[in-house]
Amino acid sequence: MKPPPLRIDVNREELESVLAHVREKLGDPDYEMLKAAIGTLAYLTDLVQDREISLLQLRKILLGASTERTWQATPVPPNTYAAAKPKQAA
Repeated sequence: MKPPPLRIDVNREELESVLAHVREKLGDPDYEMLKAAIGTLAYLTDLVQDREISLLQLRKILLGASTERTWQATPVPPNTYAAAKPKQAA
């Protein structure tokens, strides 16, 4: 397991100032990606600090909603249904 990253206290204005300084060097696509990542981190940090979010909600934000269940993803083997179905007397 990796050690946790070094944590520093930086406010949003300081981060936006740093972004403004490196915008030309990064180019627009990289700048927009970094800006979105910093915005996401700030948003999640605010939610956790204000205790306005549960771990389940945080997991959904970070990882997305679960869209598939095992039973939906794996097909039923052939003849399983027929073998499990009781035979009726004629």
